[in-house]
Amino acid sequence: MDVCRLCGQAASGAGAEAGKLCAACAASFRDELARRARVIEDCRALLLRDATFPTRLAHCDLLLDNARLLLPYEDKGLETLEPPPSDLLRRYEVQRERIVMEAVTAYTELASLRAEHADSIEAKVDTLVTGLRRLDGLARELADPSQVAPFEQTLMILAHEAHLDDLVLRKVGESGPS
Repeated sequence: MDVCRLCGQAASGAGAEAGKLCAACAASFRDELARRARVIEDCRALLLRDATFPTRLAHCDLLLDNARLLLPYEDKGLETLEPPPSDLLRRYEVQRERIVMEAVTAYTELASLRAEHADSIEAKVDTLVTGLRRLDGLARELADPSQVAPFEQTLMILAHEAHLDDLVLRKVGESGPS
C-alpha cells in the first residue's frame, strides 16, 4: 500500500496524485497549487510590463516567495508547475538582481544629473549624499552588495570634487586680485 508523501497516511489520490497523496492532502495540495500558480503567473505577467522599480521588485519577491512555498512539494516528487519551482527560483533570483542593478544605475545617473544642475555646493553634496543612501539601501537587496561599490565611488568622487572646487574658489576669493 502506498503512503501519502505529505502526512504518512494511506495514499489514494486520483489523477496526478494517485498513489502519492491521501484524499485530504490531495485536495489541500490542489488548492494550494492553484492559488500559488495563479499568483506566480500574475507576477510573471506584471514583470514583463514596464513598471517602476519598487513594483517590479515587489512582484519578483512575491513570485519567489510563492515558488519557495511550492519547493517542498517538488522535493517530495509531486508535480507542481512547469517550469518547476526550483527552475523559477533560479531564473527569478537572477532577474531580481538585474532589477536591483537597473535601479542602482538609474539612481546613480539621476543623482549625478541633479548634482550637476544644483545651484549651490551644499545642494550638490546633499543630492549626492541622498544618492549614496539610496545605493546603500539597494546594496542590501543584492546577494553580492559589492556590485554597488563602483556606483558609490562615482558619487563619492563627485562629492569630493564639489568640496574641492568650493575650497579652491574660496581660497582664490580670499587672496583677492594680484
